[in-house]
Amino acid sequence: MTQQSYHIQELNLVFIDPTVLNSQSLIASVKPDHQVVILDFTKDGVTQIGEFLETNSFLQQGGLIKSIHLVSHGIKGGLQLGSTLLNSKTLKSYEKDLQHWKKALSDGTDLVVYGCDVAFGDEGKTFIQQLSQLTGTDVTASDDLTGNSTLGGDWNLEVATGLIEASLAFSSQAMEAYGEVLSQFVVTNTNDSGVGSLRQAILNSNSTPGTQDILFSLPTASVVNLASALPNLTDSVNIINFTGAKNLTIRRNSGGNYSIFTIKNGQTVNIEGLTLTNGSSEFGGGIYNEGTLAIANSIISGNQATQTGGGIYNKGTLTVTNSTINGNTAQIVGGGIGAATGFSIANSTISGNTAKFGGGAIGDVIATGTVNISNTTIYNNFSNAGGGGIDLITLTVNIKNSILAGNKNDDGEQNFASPGDGKIISFGHNIESGTDAGFTSTGDLQNTNPLLAPLADNGGFTPTHALLPGSPAINKGDNTNALTLDQRGNPRIIDGTVDIGAFEVNPYPPKVSFGAAQYNKVEGNSDTTVTIPVTLDSLPSTTVTVPITISLTSTATSGSDYFFAPTTLSFNPGVTGTGLTQQLSITIKADNLPENDETIVFNFGTIQGAVAGTINTTTLTIAANDASPDTLIGTNGSDEIFGLSSNDIVIGKLGSDTIDAGEGEDTVFGDEITPIVDILGENNDTIRGGNGADRIFGGEGDDKLYGDAGNDMIWGNDGSDFLWGGEGNDYLTGGQGNDVFVVSSNGGIDTINDFQEYDTIGLIGGLTYSQLSITQILNNTFIFESSSQKILAILTGVQASTLTSSRFQNLTVDV
Repeated sequence: MTQQSYHIQELNLVFIDPTVLNSQSLIASVKPDHQVVILDFTKDGVTQIGEFLETNSFLQQGGLIKSIHLVSHGIKGGLQLGSTLLNSKTLKSYEKDLQHWKKALSDGTDLVVYGCDVAFGDEGKTFIQQLSQLTGTDVTASDDLTGNSTLGGDWNLEVATGLIEASLAFSSQAMEAYGEVLSQFVVTNTNDSGVGSLRQAILNSNSTPGTQDILFSLPTASVVNLASALPNLTDSVNIINFTGAKNLTIRRNSGGNYSIFTIKNGQTVNIEGLTLTNGSSEFGGGIYNEGTLAIANSIISGNQATQTGGGIYNKGTLTVTNSTINGNTAQIVGGGIGAATGFSIANSTISGNTAKFGGGAIGDVIATGTVNISNTTIYNNFSNAGGGGIDLITLTVNIKNSILAGNKNDDGEQNFASPGDGKIISFGHNIESGTDAGFTSTGDLQNTNPLLAPLADNGGFTPTHALLPGSPAINKGDNTNALTLDQRGNPRIIDGTVDIGAFEVNPYPPKVSFGAAQYNKVEGNSDTTVTIPVTLDSLPSTTVTVPITISLTSTATSGSDYFFAPTTLSFNPGVTGTGLTQQLSITIKADNLPENDETIVFNFGTIQGAVAGTINTTTLTIAANDASPDTLIGTNGSDEIFGLSSNDIVIGKLGSDTIDAGEGEDTVFGDEITPIVDILGENNDTIRGGNGADRIFGGEGDDKLYGDAGNDMIWGNDGSDFLWGGEGNDYLTGGQGNDVFVVSSNGGIDTINDFQEYDTIGLIGGLTYSQLSITQILNNTFIFESSSQKILAILTGVQASTLTSSRFQNLTVDV
């Protein structure tokens, strides 16, 4: 028999960074044969993609990737992936991660990069060449703006490192309707001006139509010292630092008095992950806002105003979440926030601010509108006169689930005052340390010490006041419309009821778990590496140590078959986000000896500072690439052959055989391995693959070939054969004769490689021709179930117009 080439179902993957503006419209328009993966923008995108490729079950079962599409913001010679800017400078540090990509990809995989200017100039072309070499793919990218044509963009990817066979992942209608461009401006240094500076990024954003992103690619603990005022923000922009406010400070250093940021009327601005400090202005030392401003995960600290709004002066629309406003001063009112209009603040802390004439935390200047406060801690603010916490002339404050305590003026404790018509309305479940705020609604507590710890780094992006043991704020909030996370990003409602204020207490030690109970890796001819995540489910208050032990039930031998590191994992107190996960790295030694699969069973030793979670043991199966299969050979008569539970080779030889391959990944020949001529029709075989990814060859005769479970490859060869892939994504080749390919709504996606003139498609399980949608995509025909839009089959090289109802038959199959 001539060796047959084969092909299995290929996968197209689309990785989308959710920070792309209006990304939902692109996601909704992805072509049916493409799978969408949305990256976590707070985590390393390169690592996320590598982990997805390593753990994808389709790939582990032998599937191939036809194309990978990366959709994110681009710059010249770079692409933002999650919290990472991937460019020529950072590629070297990601060589290991990109090697994981390469191992999962095939020789023909295309890497399609959507992002403005990625391939622009020598820098851009060098970047995609390096990316191509490290991933082993053909890469294509754009050398100009990608996206909306009225903003100067297009969807042409002008530069490629090789032959690109993949088409774009989105429908032409969606690309035409997309109203944005995939550009961004990245701050790459702490200089006060010039290329890569924050000042230049703002100038570029102001001069570019549409909403832009200003992102940061800087070392941790970076400081941008301003020698003069930054340009006013005169166009809508998102200014986002994904590494958190503790890692990036923007401060007025010299050059007179000015606000750090000034937002002009009519603009929409989002600020996230920044510390703004030492600003000094008449109004709004940190931020002066006339537009629509959202502040998240930021610290506004140590700013001053000669009149109102030491931290922030709001004359527009303002929303503050998960942020800390502390240590700001105002010479008139509003040390933390000075308001000419209403605003909203949630999950935030206003602490240690001062004002001369009222409103150490919040003060208004004959303002209009309403202030909405929820799950916020307003503590330890001061004013010489009026309300040390909140001082209102005309504003109305609605407050719920919040702490207003420990705020003072020269005469003592004074949390609230109103020299005019201003008022504060409790919506319940608030704590005040006096009575001047008048909190008497359901769940309110007056004259109550909330028992707060000093402002400190308690985890998360911003400092908070932790609730001390016995605090009356614990479990005393109202769950109605309660927030799901606290200021630090930790879960709320741990004990059934939300806590009052910005901080949620977790009275339980964190639980530590392996990422999954089972992992699999095929050993190779060179050393291979597997990483297993070990994760805490909540912020630790003390150091957590997790020893890793090996169970005696393991069949692999440490040292000769594998080694792993570290043997003990350690988590620092207060870590959040990606810091809650560490990786156990296992190196599987190269091995080409015949042997069966081996296992490594990992357990936790005696854990300190946490307890074992649900997945406290995990098994890594080392699948041998050289396992010794069982070979079962029939006679020249009509045999019944049953495979074993391992990976079998079954040869029926002559006669009309019935073969059930059973468990394992089997190779089954109905007749001889070498071709024979069946003149008398005595080689009509019935073959069932059973579980596992099987290779089934019918040989001579009219055969009935069932793949059953698993991703199978079935060849009918000569004769008029019946081919049914069963469950899984199967590859079917009929060969000579009038073959019937069975399609079911309960199966996977079957690829039919040689649908010929007299072949038909059999429909079972009540499926009828009228329930199908038949679509031409490039050179292939896709058969969908109309109601679910599920892909049932792909016919390669077949024109959809030839698939009339006469090419289908309804079957009742005795299986």
